[in-house]
Amino acid sequence: MNGGEEAVRVSATIANTGSKAGREIVQLYIGLRDTSVVRPVRELKGFKVLELAPGEPQKVEFTLGLEQLAF
Repeated sequence: MNGGEEAVRVSATIANTGSKAGREIVQLYIGLRDTSVVRPVRELKGFKVLELAPGEPQKVEFTLGLEQLAF
């Protein structure tokens, strides 16, 4: 899956499709399925605030290490 690395990188490109500059808060959530341990449905693991000009795309990347994925 991650080639034996101790971290997982997640990225997305966010674009301002409007005609005015704006601010976007990109949030990263994780969730576990089919586990015997009761956990929240979603857990916030990171967020970043982007300032975007009209029509501007921007790539955002999160790196999750073992400590963020462990429970």
